[in-house]
Amino acid sequence: MRTLEVLALESREKLAPHLHYRYLVNKFMEGRDKIETNVISDQYYKDMSLVIPESPDVIRRAIQQGVADEAFWLAYLTGGEVDRATLKFKSNVPTSSVSQIGARVTKEVVE
Repeated sequence: MRTLEVLALESREKLAPHLHYRYLVNKFMEGRDKIETNVISDQYYKDMSLVIPESPDVIRRAIQQGVADEAFWLAYLTGGEVDRATLKFKSNVPTSSVSQIGARVTKEVVE
């Protein structure tokens, strides 16, 4: 059974099977140093002008590629602070570890 969200998205336009990480940087990080991954994900359901990802994995793969290509860092938050043990940069992060909840994409250097 198809969900109401999928039907609504399909009615807008064709679903995108791929997104480049530069699209995420240009759309969500302009003027920002950091953004939570769930905020990125939520915007696709709220902003009708955005390209529609085929699935949440499309966003996860774009984040994965951005981390691997040194475009940004990925880390989880604990108590609102970056958990340094989870910090990823210039590495191949499995898409399964790119959570839509509790993770943050950041351009700032975390020391």
